[in-house]
Amino acid sequence: MKITWVTLSVFDIKKSIAFYTEVFGMQVVSRFHGGIHEIAMLKTKNEVLIELIQNRREADKEVGNGVSIGLEIENLDAFVAMLRKNGYELTGPIAPNPTICFYFIKDPDGYTLQLLKRS
Repeated sequence: MKITWVTLSVFDIKKSIAFYTEVFGMQVVSRFHGGIHEIAMLKTKNEVLIELIQNRREADKEVGNGVSIGLEIENLDAFVAMLRKNGYELTGPIAPNPTICFYFIKDPDGYTLQLLKRS
């Protein structure tokens, strides 16, 4: 079995696309309207896909709760320094054991992203 992508419901797809492309260097591989939805597929250089979906009729729906996405970052210290320099709030570092260290950041819709490195 292979996980193909993770879907995140978002309030403002343009703001979310900007966040994932600017912060994580993801690339938009497709963007389209499907009925009442506006959808964008983004990928990392390692082919991990995130689907952003905005439902135009449910602008007041709750998003951002109960989901956490773990992203392993090659040079976590430099990445965290860049995020802080650009004004992003992070929680961490958290090192629950000697082999892992991570930080948390929230995207524009409140989804928690866990930025981690393994040693």
